[in-house]
Amino acid sequence: MRQPHSCSDAELYDGIDRSHAIVSTVQRGQLRFIREFDKRELWKKDGCRNMAQWLAGRLGISLAEGMRRARAAHALEDLPLISSALESGTLSLDKAQLLATFATPTTEKDLLRWARRANLSAVWKRAARMARRPDTEPRDAHARRYLSIYPDADELTFVLQGELPAEQGAMVTKALDRLAANVPTLPGEPYDLDRKRADALAMMASGQIAADPDADRATVVMHAELGAVVGDGPNPEIEKGPVIHPDIGRRISCDCRLQLILHGADRTATGIGETSRIIPAWLWRALLDRDEGCVFPGCGTNRFIEGHHIWHWEDGGLTELVNLVVLCRFHHDLVHKLGWKVALDEKQVAHWFRPNGDPFAPTPRQVSLDDEWATINEEWIADASVGSPLPSSTVDPPALLGAAGFG
Repeated sequence: MRQPHSCSDAELYDGIDRSHAIVSTVQRGQLRFIREFDKRELWKKDGCRNMAQWLAGRLGISLAEGMRRARAAHALEDLPLISSALESGTLSLDKAQLLATFATPTTEKDLLRWARRANLSAVWKRAARMARRPDTEPRDAHARRYLSIYPDADELTFVLQGELPAEQGAMVTKALDRLAANVPTLPGEPYDLDRKRADALAMMASGQIAADPDADRATVVMHAELGAVVGDGPNPEIEKGPVIHPDIGRRISCDCRLQLILHGADRTATGIGETSRIIPAWLWRALLDRDEGCVFPGCGTNRFIEGHHIWHWEDGGLTELVNLVVLCRFHHDLVHKLGWKVALDEKQVAHWFRPNGDPFAPTPRQVSLDDEWATINEEWIADASVGSPLPSSTVDPPALLGAAGFG
């Protein structure tokens, strides 16, 4: 196979198109496997809540992407035109997954013609408006309410995306507009209602935090290494939020209820020994900073989470960072009720073990392609051989379990 640097312009075009066709064929084939895997509910054997979570842990993708693939895997079976377009590479996986949320066998032909030429953002917006609701789960406007808040890709801003019932939306709009009317326009900045609404929302949140009697829950926590305080260290980070510029950190420290947690270069913290099983607020923050949510592969949720003593407190386990992990209630039950085990290695990375003691490594098995392009057949890629599982770590499972107090 010729190397890209030696290809002509036309060959580079062709190489990208051909490789995209191969990827698309593989993606459609994977969705067929996902559908059958989900029908058999094999994800239950690996301690997962659903197919989406299993995919997130196994393939290292986001939970949202896992949900999209699981949903499309079933929907595309009834959408032959979209399925064929994906398999041939004339429709991207992103667009196919979005169309699968609202296309029907009678509408897919026209939708496919439109989606091939539309921007992905346009397909996303149409999917948001038209996505089918399961017949078995009717939802009114109240049941569809939600508000998602997450850092943008560059982590310089937060994105808010939501849906409210009409009466709640009108109430929120009225409140924001009344506050926005009192927001001064900065010199040289044109009047913009949406920008003023954003300022008004921040003012509303700031006022609520300042008035909250629960100081611990209402505190904005900023993590920073010692060097950042004097201006020569890594950028600080907002807990459950983005990495921020040091100047922003200094600004929010002036007008927020803020706690600054300083770390050494290894980001470690000391514990409180074995005098108490209760995790104090400062140690809980350090634990969340390290784990960032439930440590079960593919989960990562930071809702309904709890601190778990790896070596149980009743058995002499210490309430220290090296003996704690964050687990959601579901996976906490997996440990205490179903016999799964979790242990930390010397770098405080969590490793999971099935009830029989076998390591649980949710990594895909290595696949090698023998041909330079791998001949495509109608079902899968020919000459693809499955190798041995990828090693998940270099730790010794028995030794790690022993160190964690599992004998």
